[in-house]
Amino acid sequence: DGNIWFATRSGILRYDGYLWTSYTTQDGLADNSTRDVIQDRDGVMWIGYSRSGITRFASKAEKDAWRHYNMDDGLVGMTMQWGGLCLASDGSIWTSLRGGGGGTGGVCRFDGKTWKRVDLPKEYSEVGVRHITSSTDGNLWFSINRGILRYDGAEWVHYSTADGLAQGGRYRVIPFSDE
Repeated sequence: DGNIWFATRSGILRYDGYLWTSYTTQDGLADNSTRDVIQDRDGVMWIGYSRSGITRFASKAEKDAWRHYNMDDGLVGMTMQWGGLCLASDGSIWTSLRGGGGGTGGVCRFDGKTWKRVDLPKEYSEVGVRHITSSTDGNLWFSINRGILRYDGAEWVHYSTADGLAQGGRYRVIPFSDE
């Protein structure tokens, strides 16, 4: 729709090219400390928080414009890092969460009604996922504190310094398209 959305520590901002609109807990956010905001194919906004799970914001005209998700809805934690939401190329929503609110943390995928845990390979089950992105070929990319994982929907591949990654281990995966 041409808007640009920003996650901030004071809510989310929408810029339409002329005006800035701010959304806070007074408008329906679960928490003002937001970490990520993405838009799905239906124009629905998904907001992740530093400690309050995830919110779905459809439109002010919709009856239930604001829908908050927490661990009762299948989330594995309540704490999100910056860049912890991803719209995959198939239209699904993915998230990475750390523990918090009694959760263990990990990766979840939204099935249209609830969040479902997605298990990482056993040897990486205890690593923290920082960021997720989807590439145009349908692969999902996860930056972890021991490199990068690629998931093609069936198999996981791990990349590390042995594969040419730089030392340091704080990688941020971002989408890129040459279209």
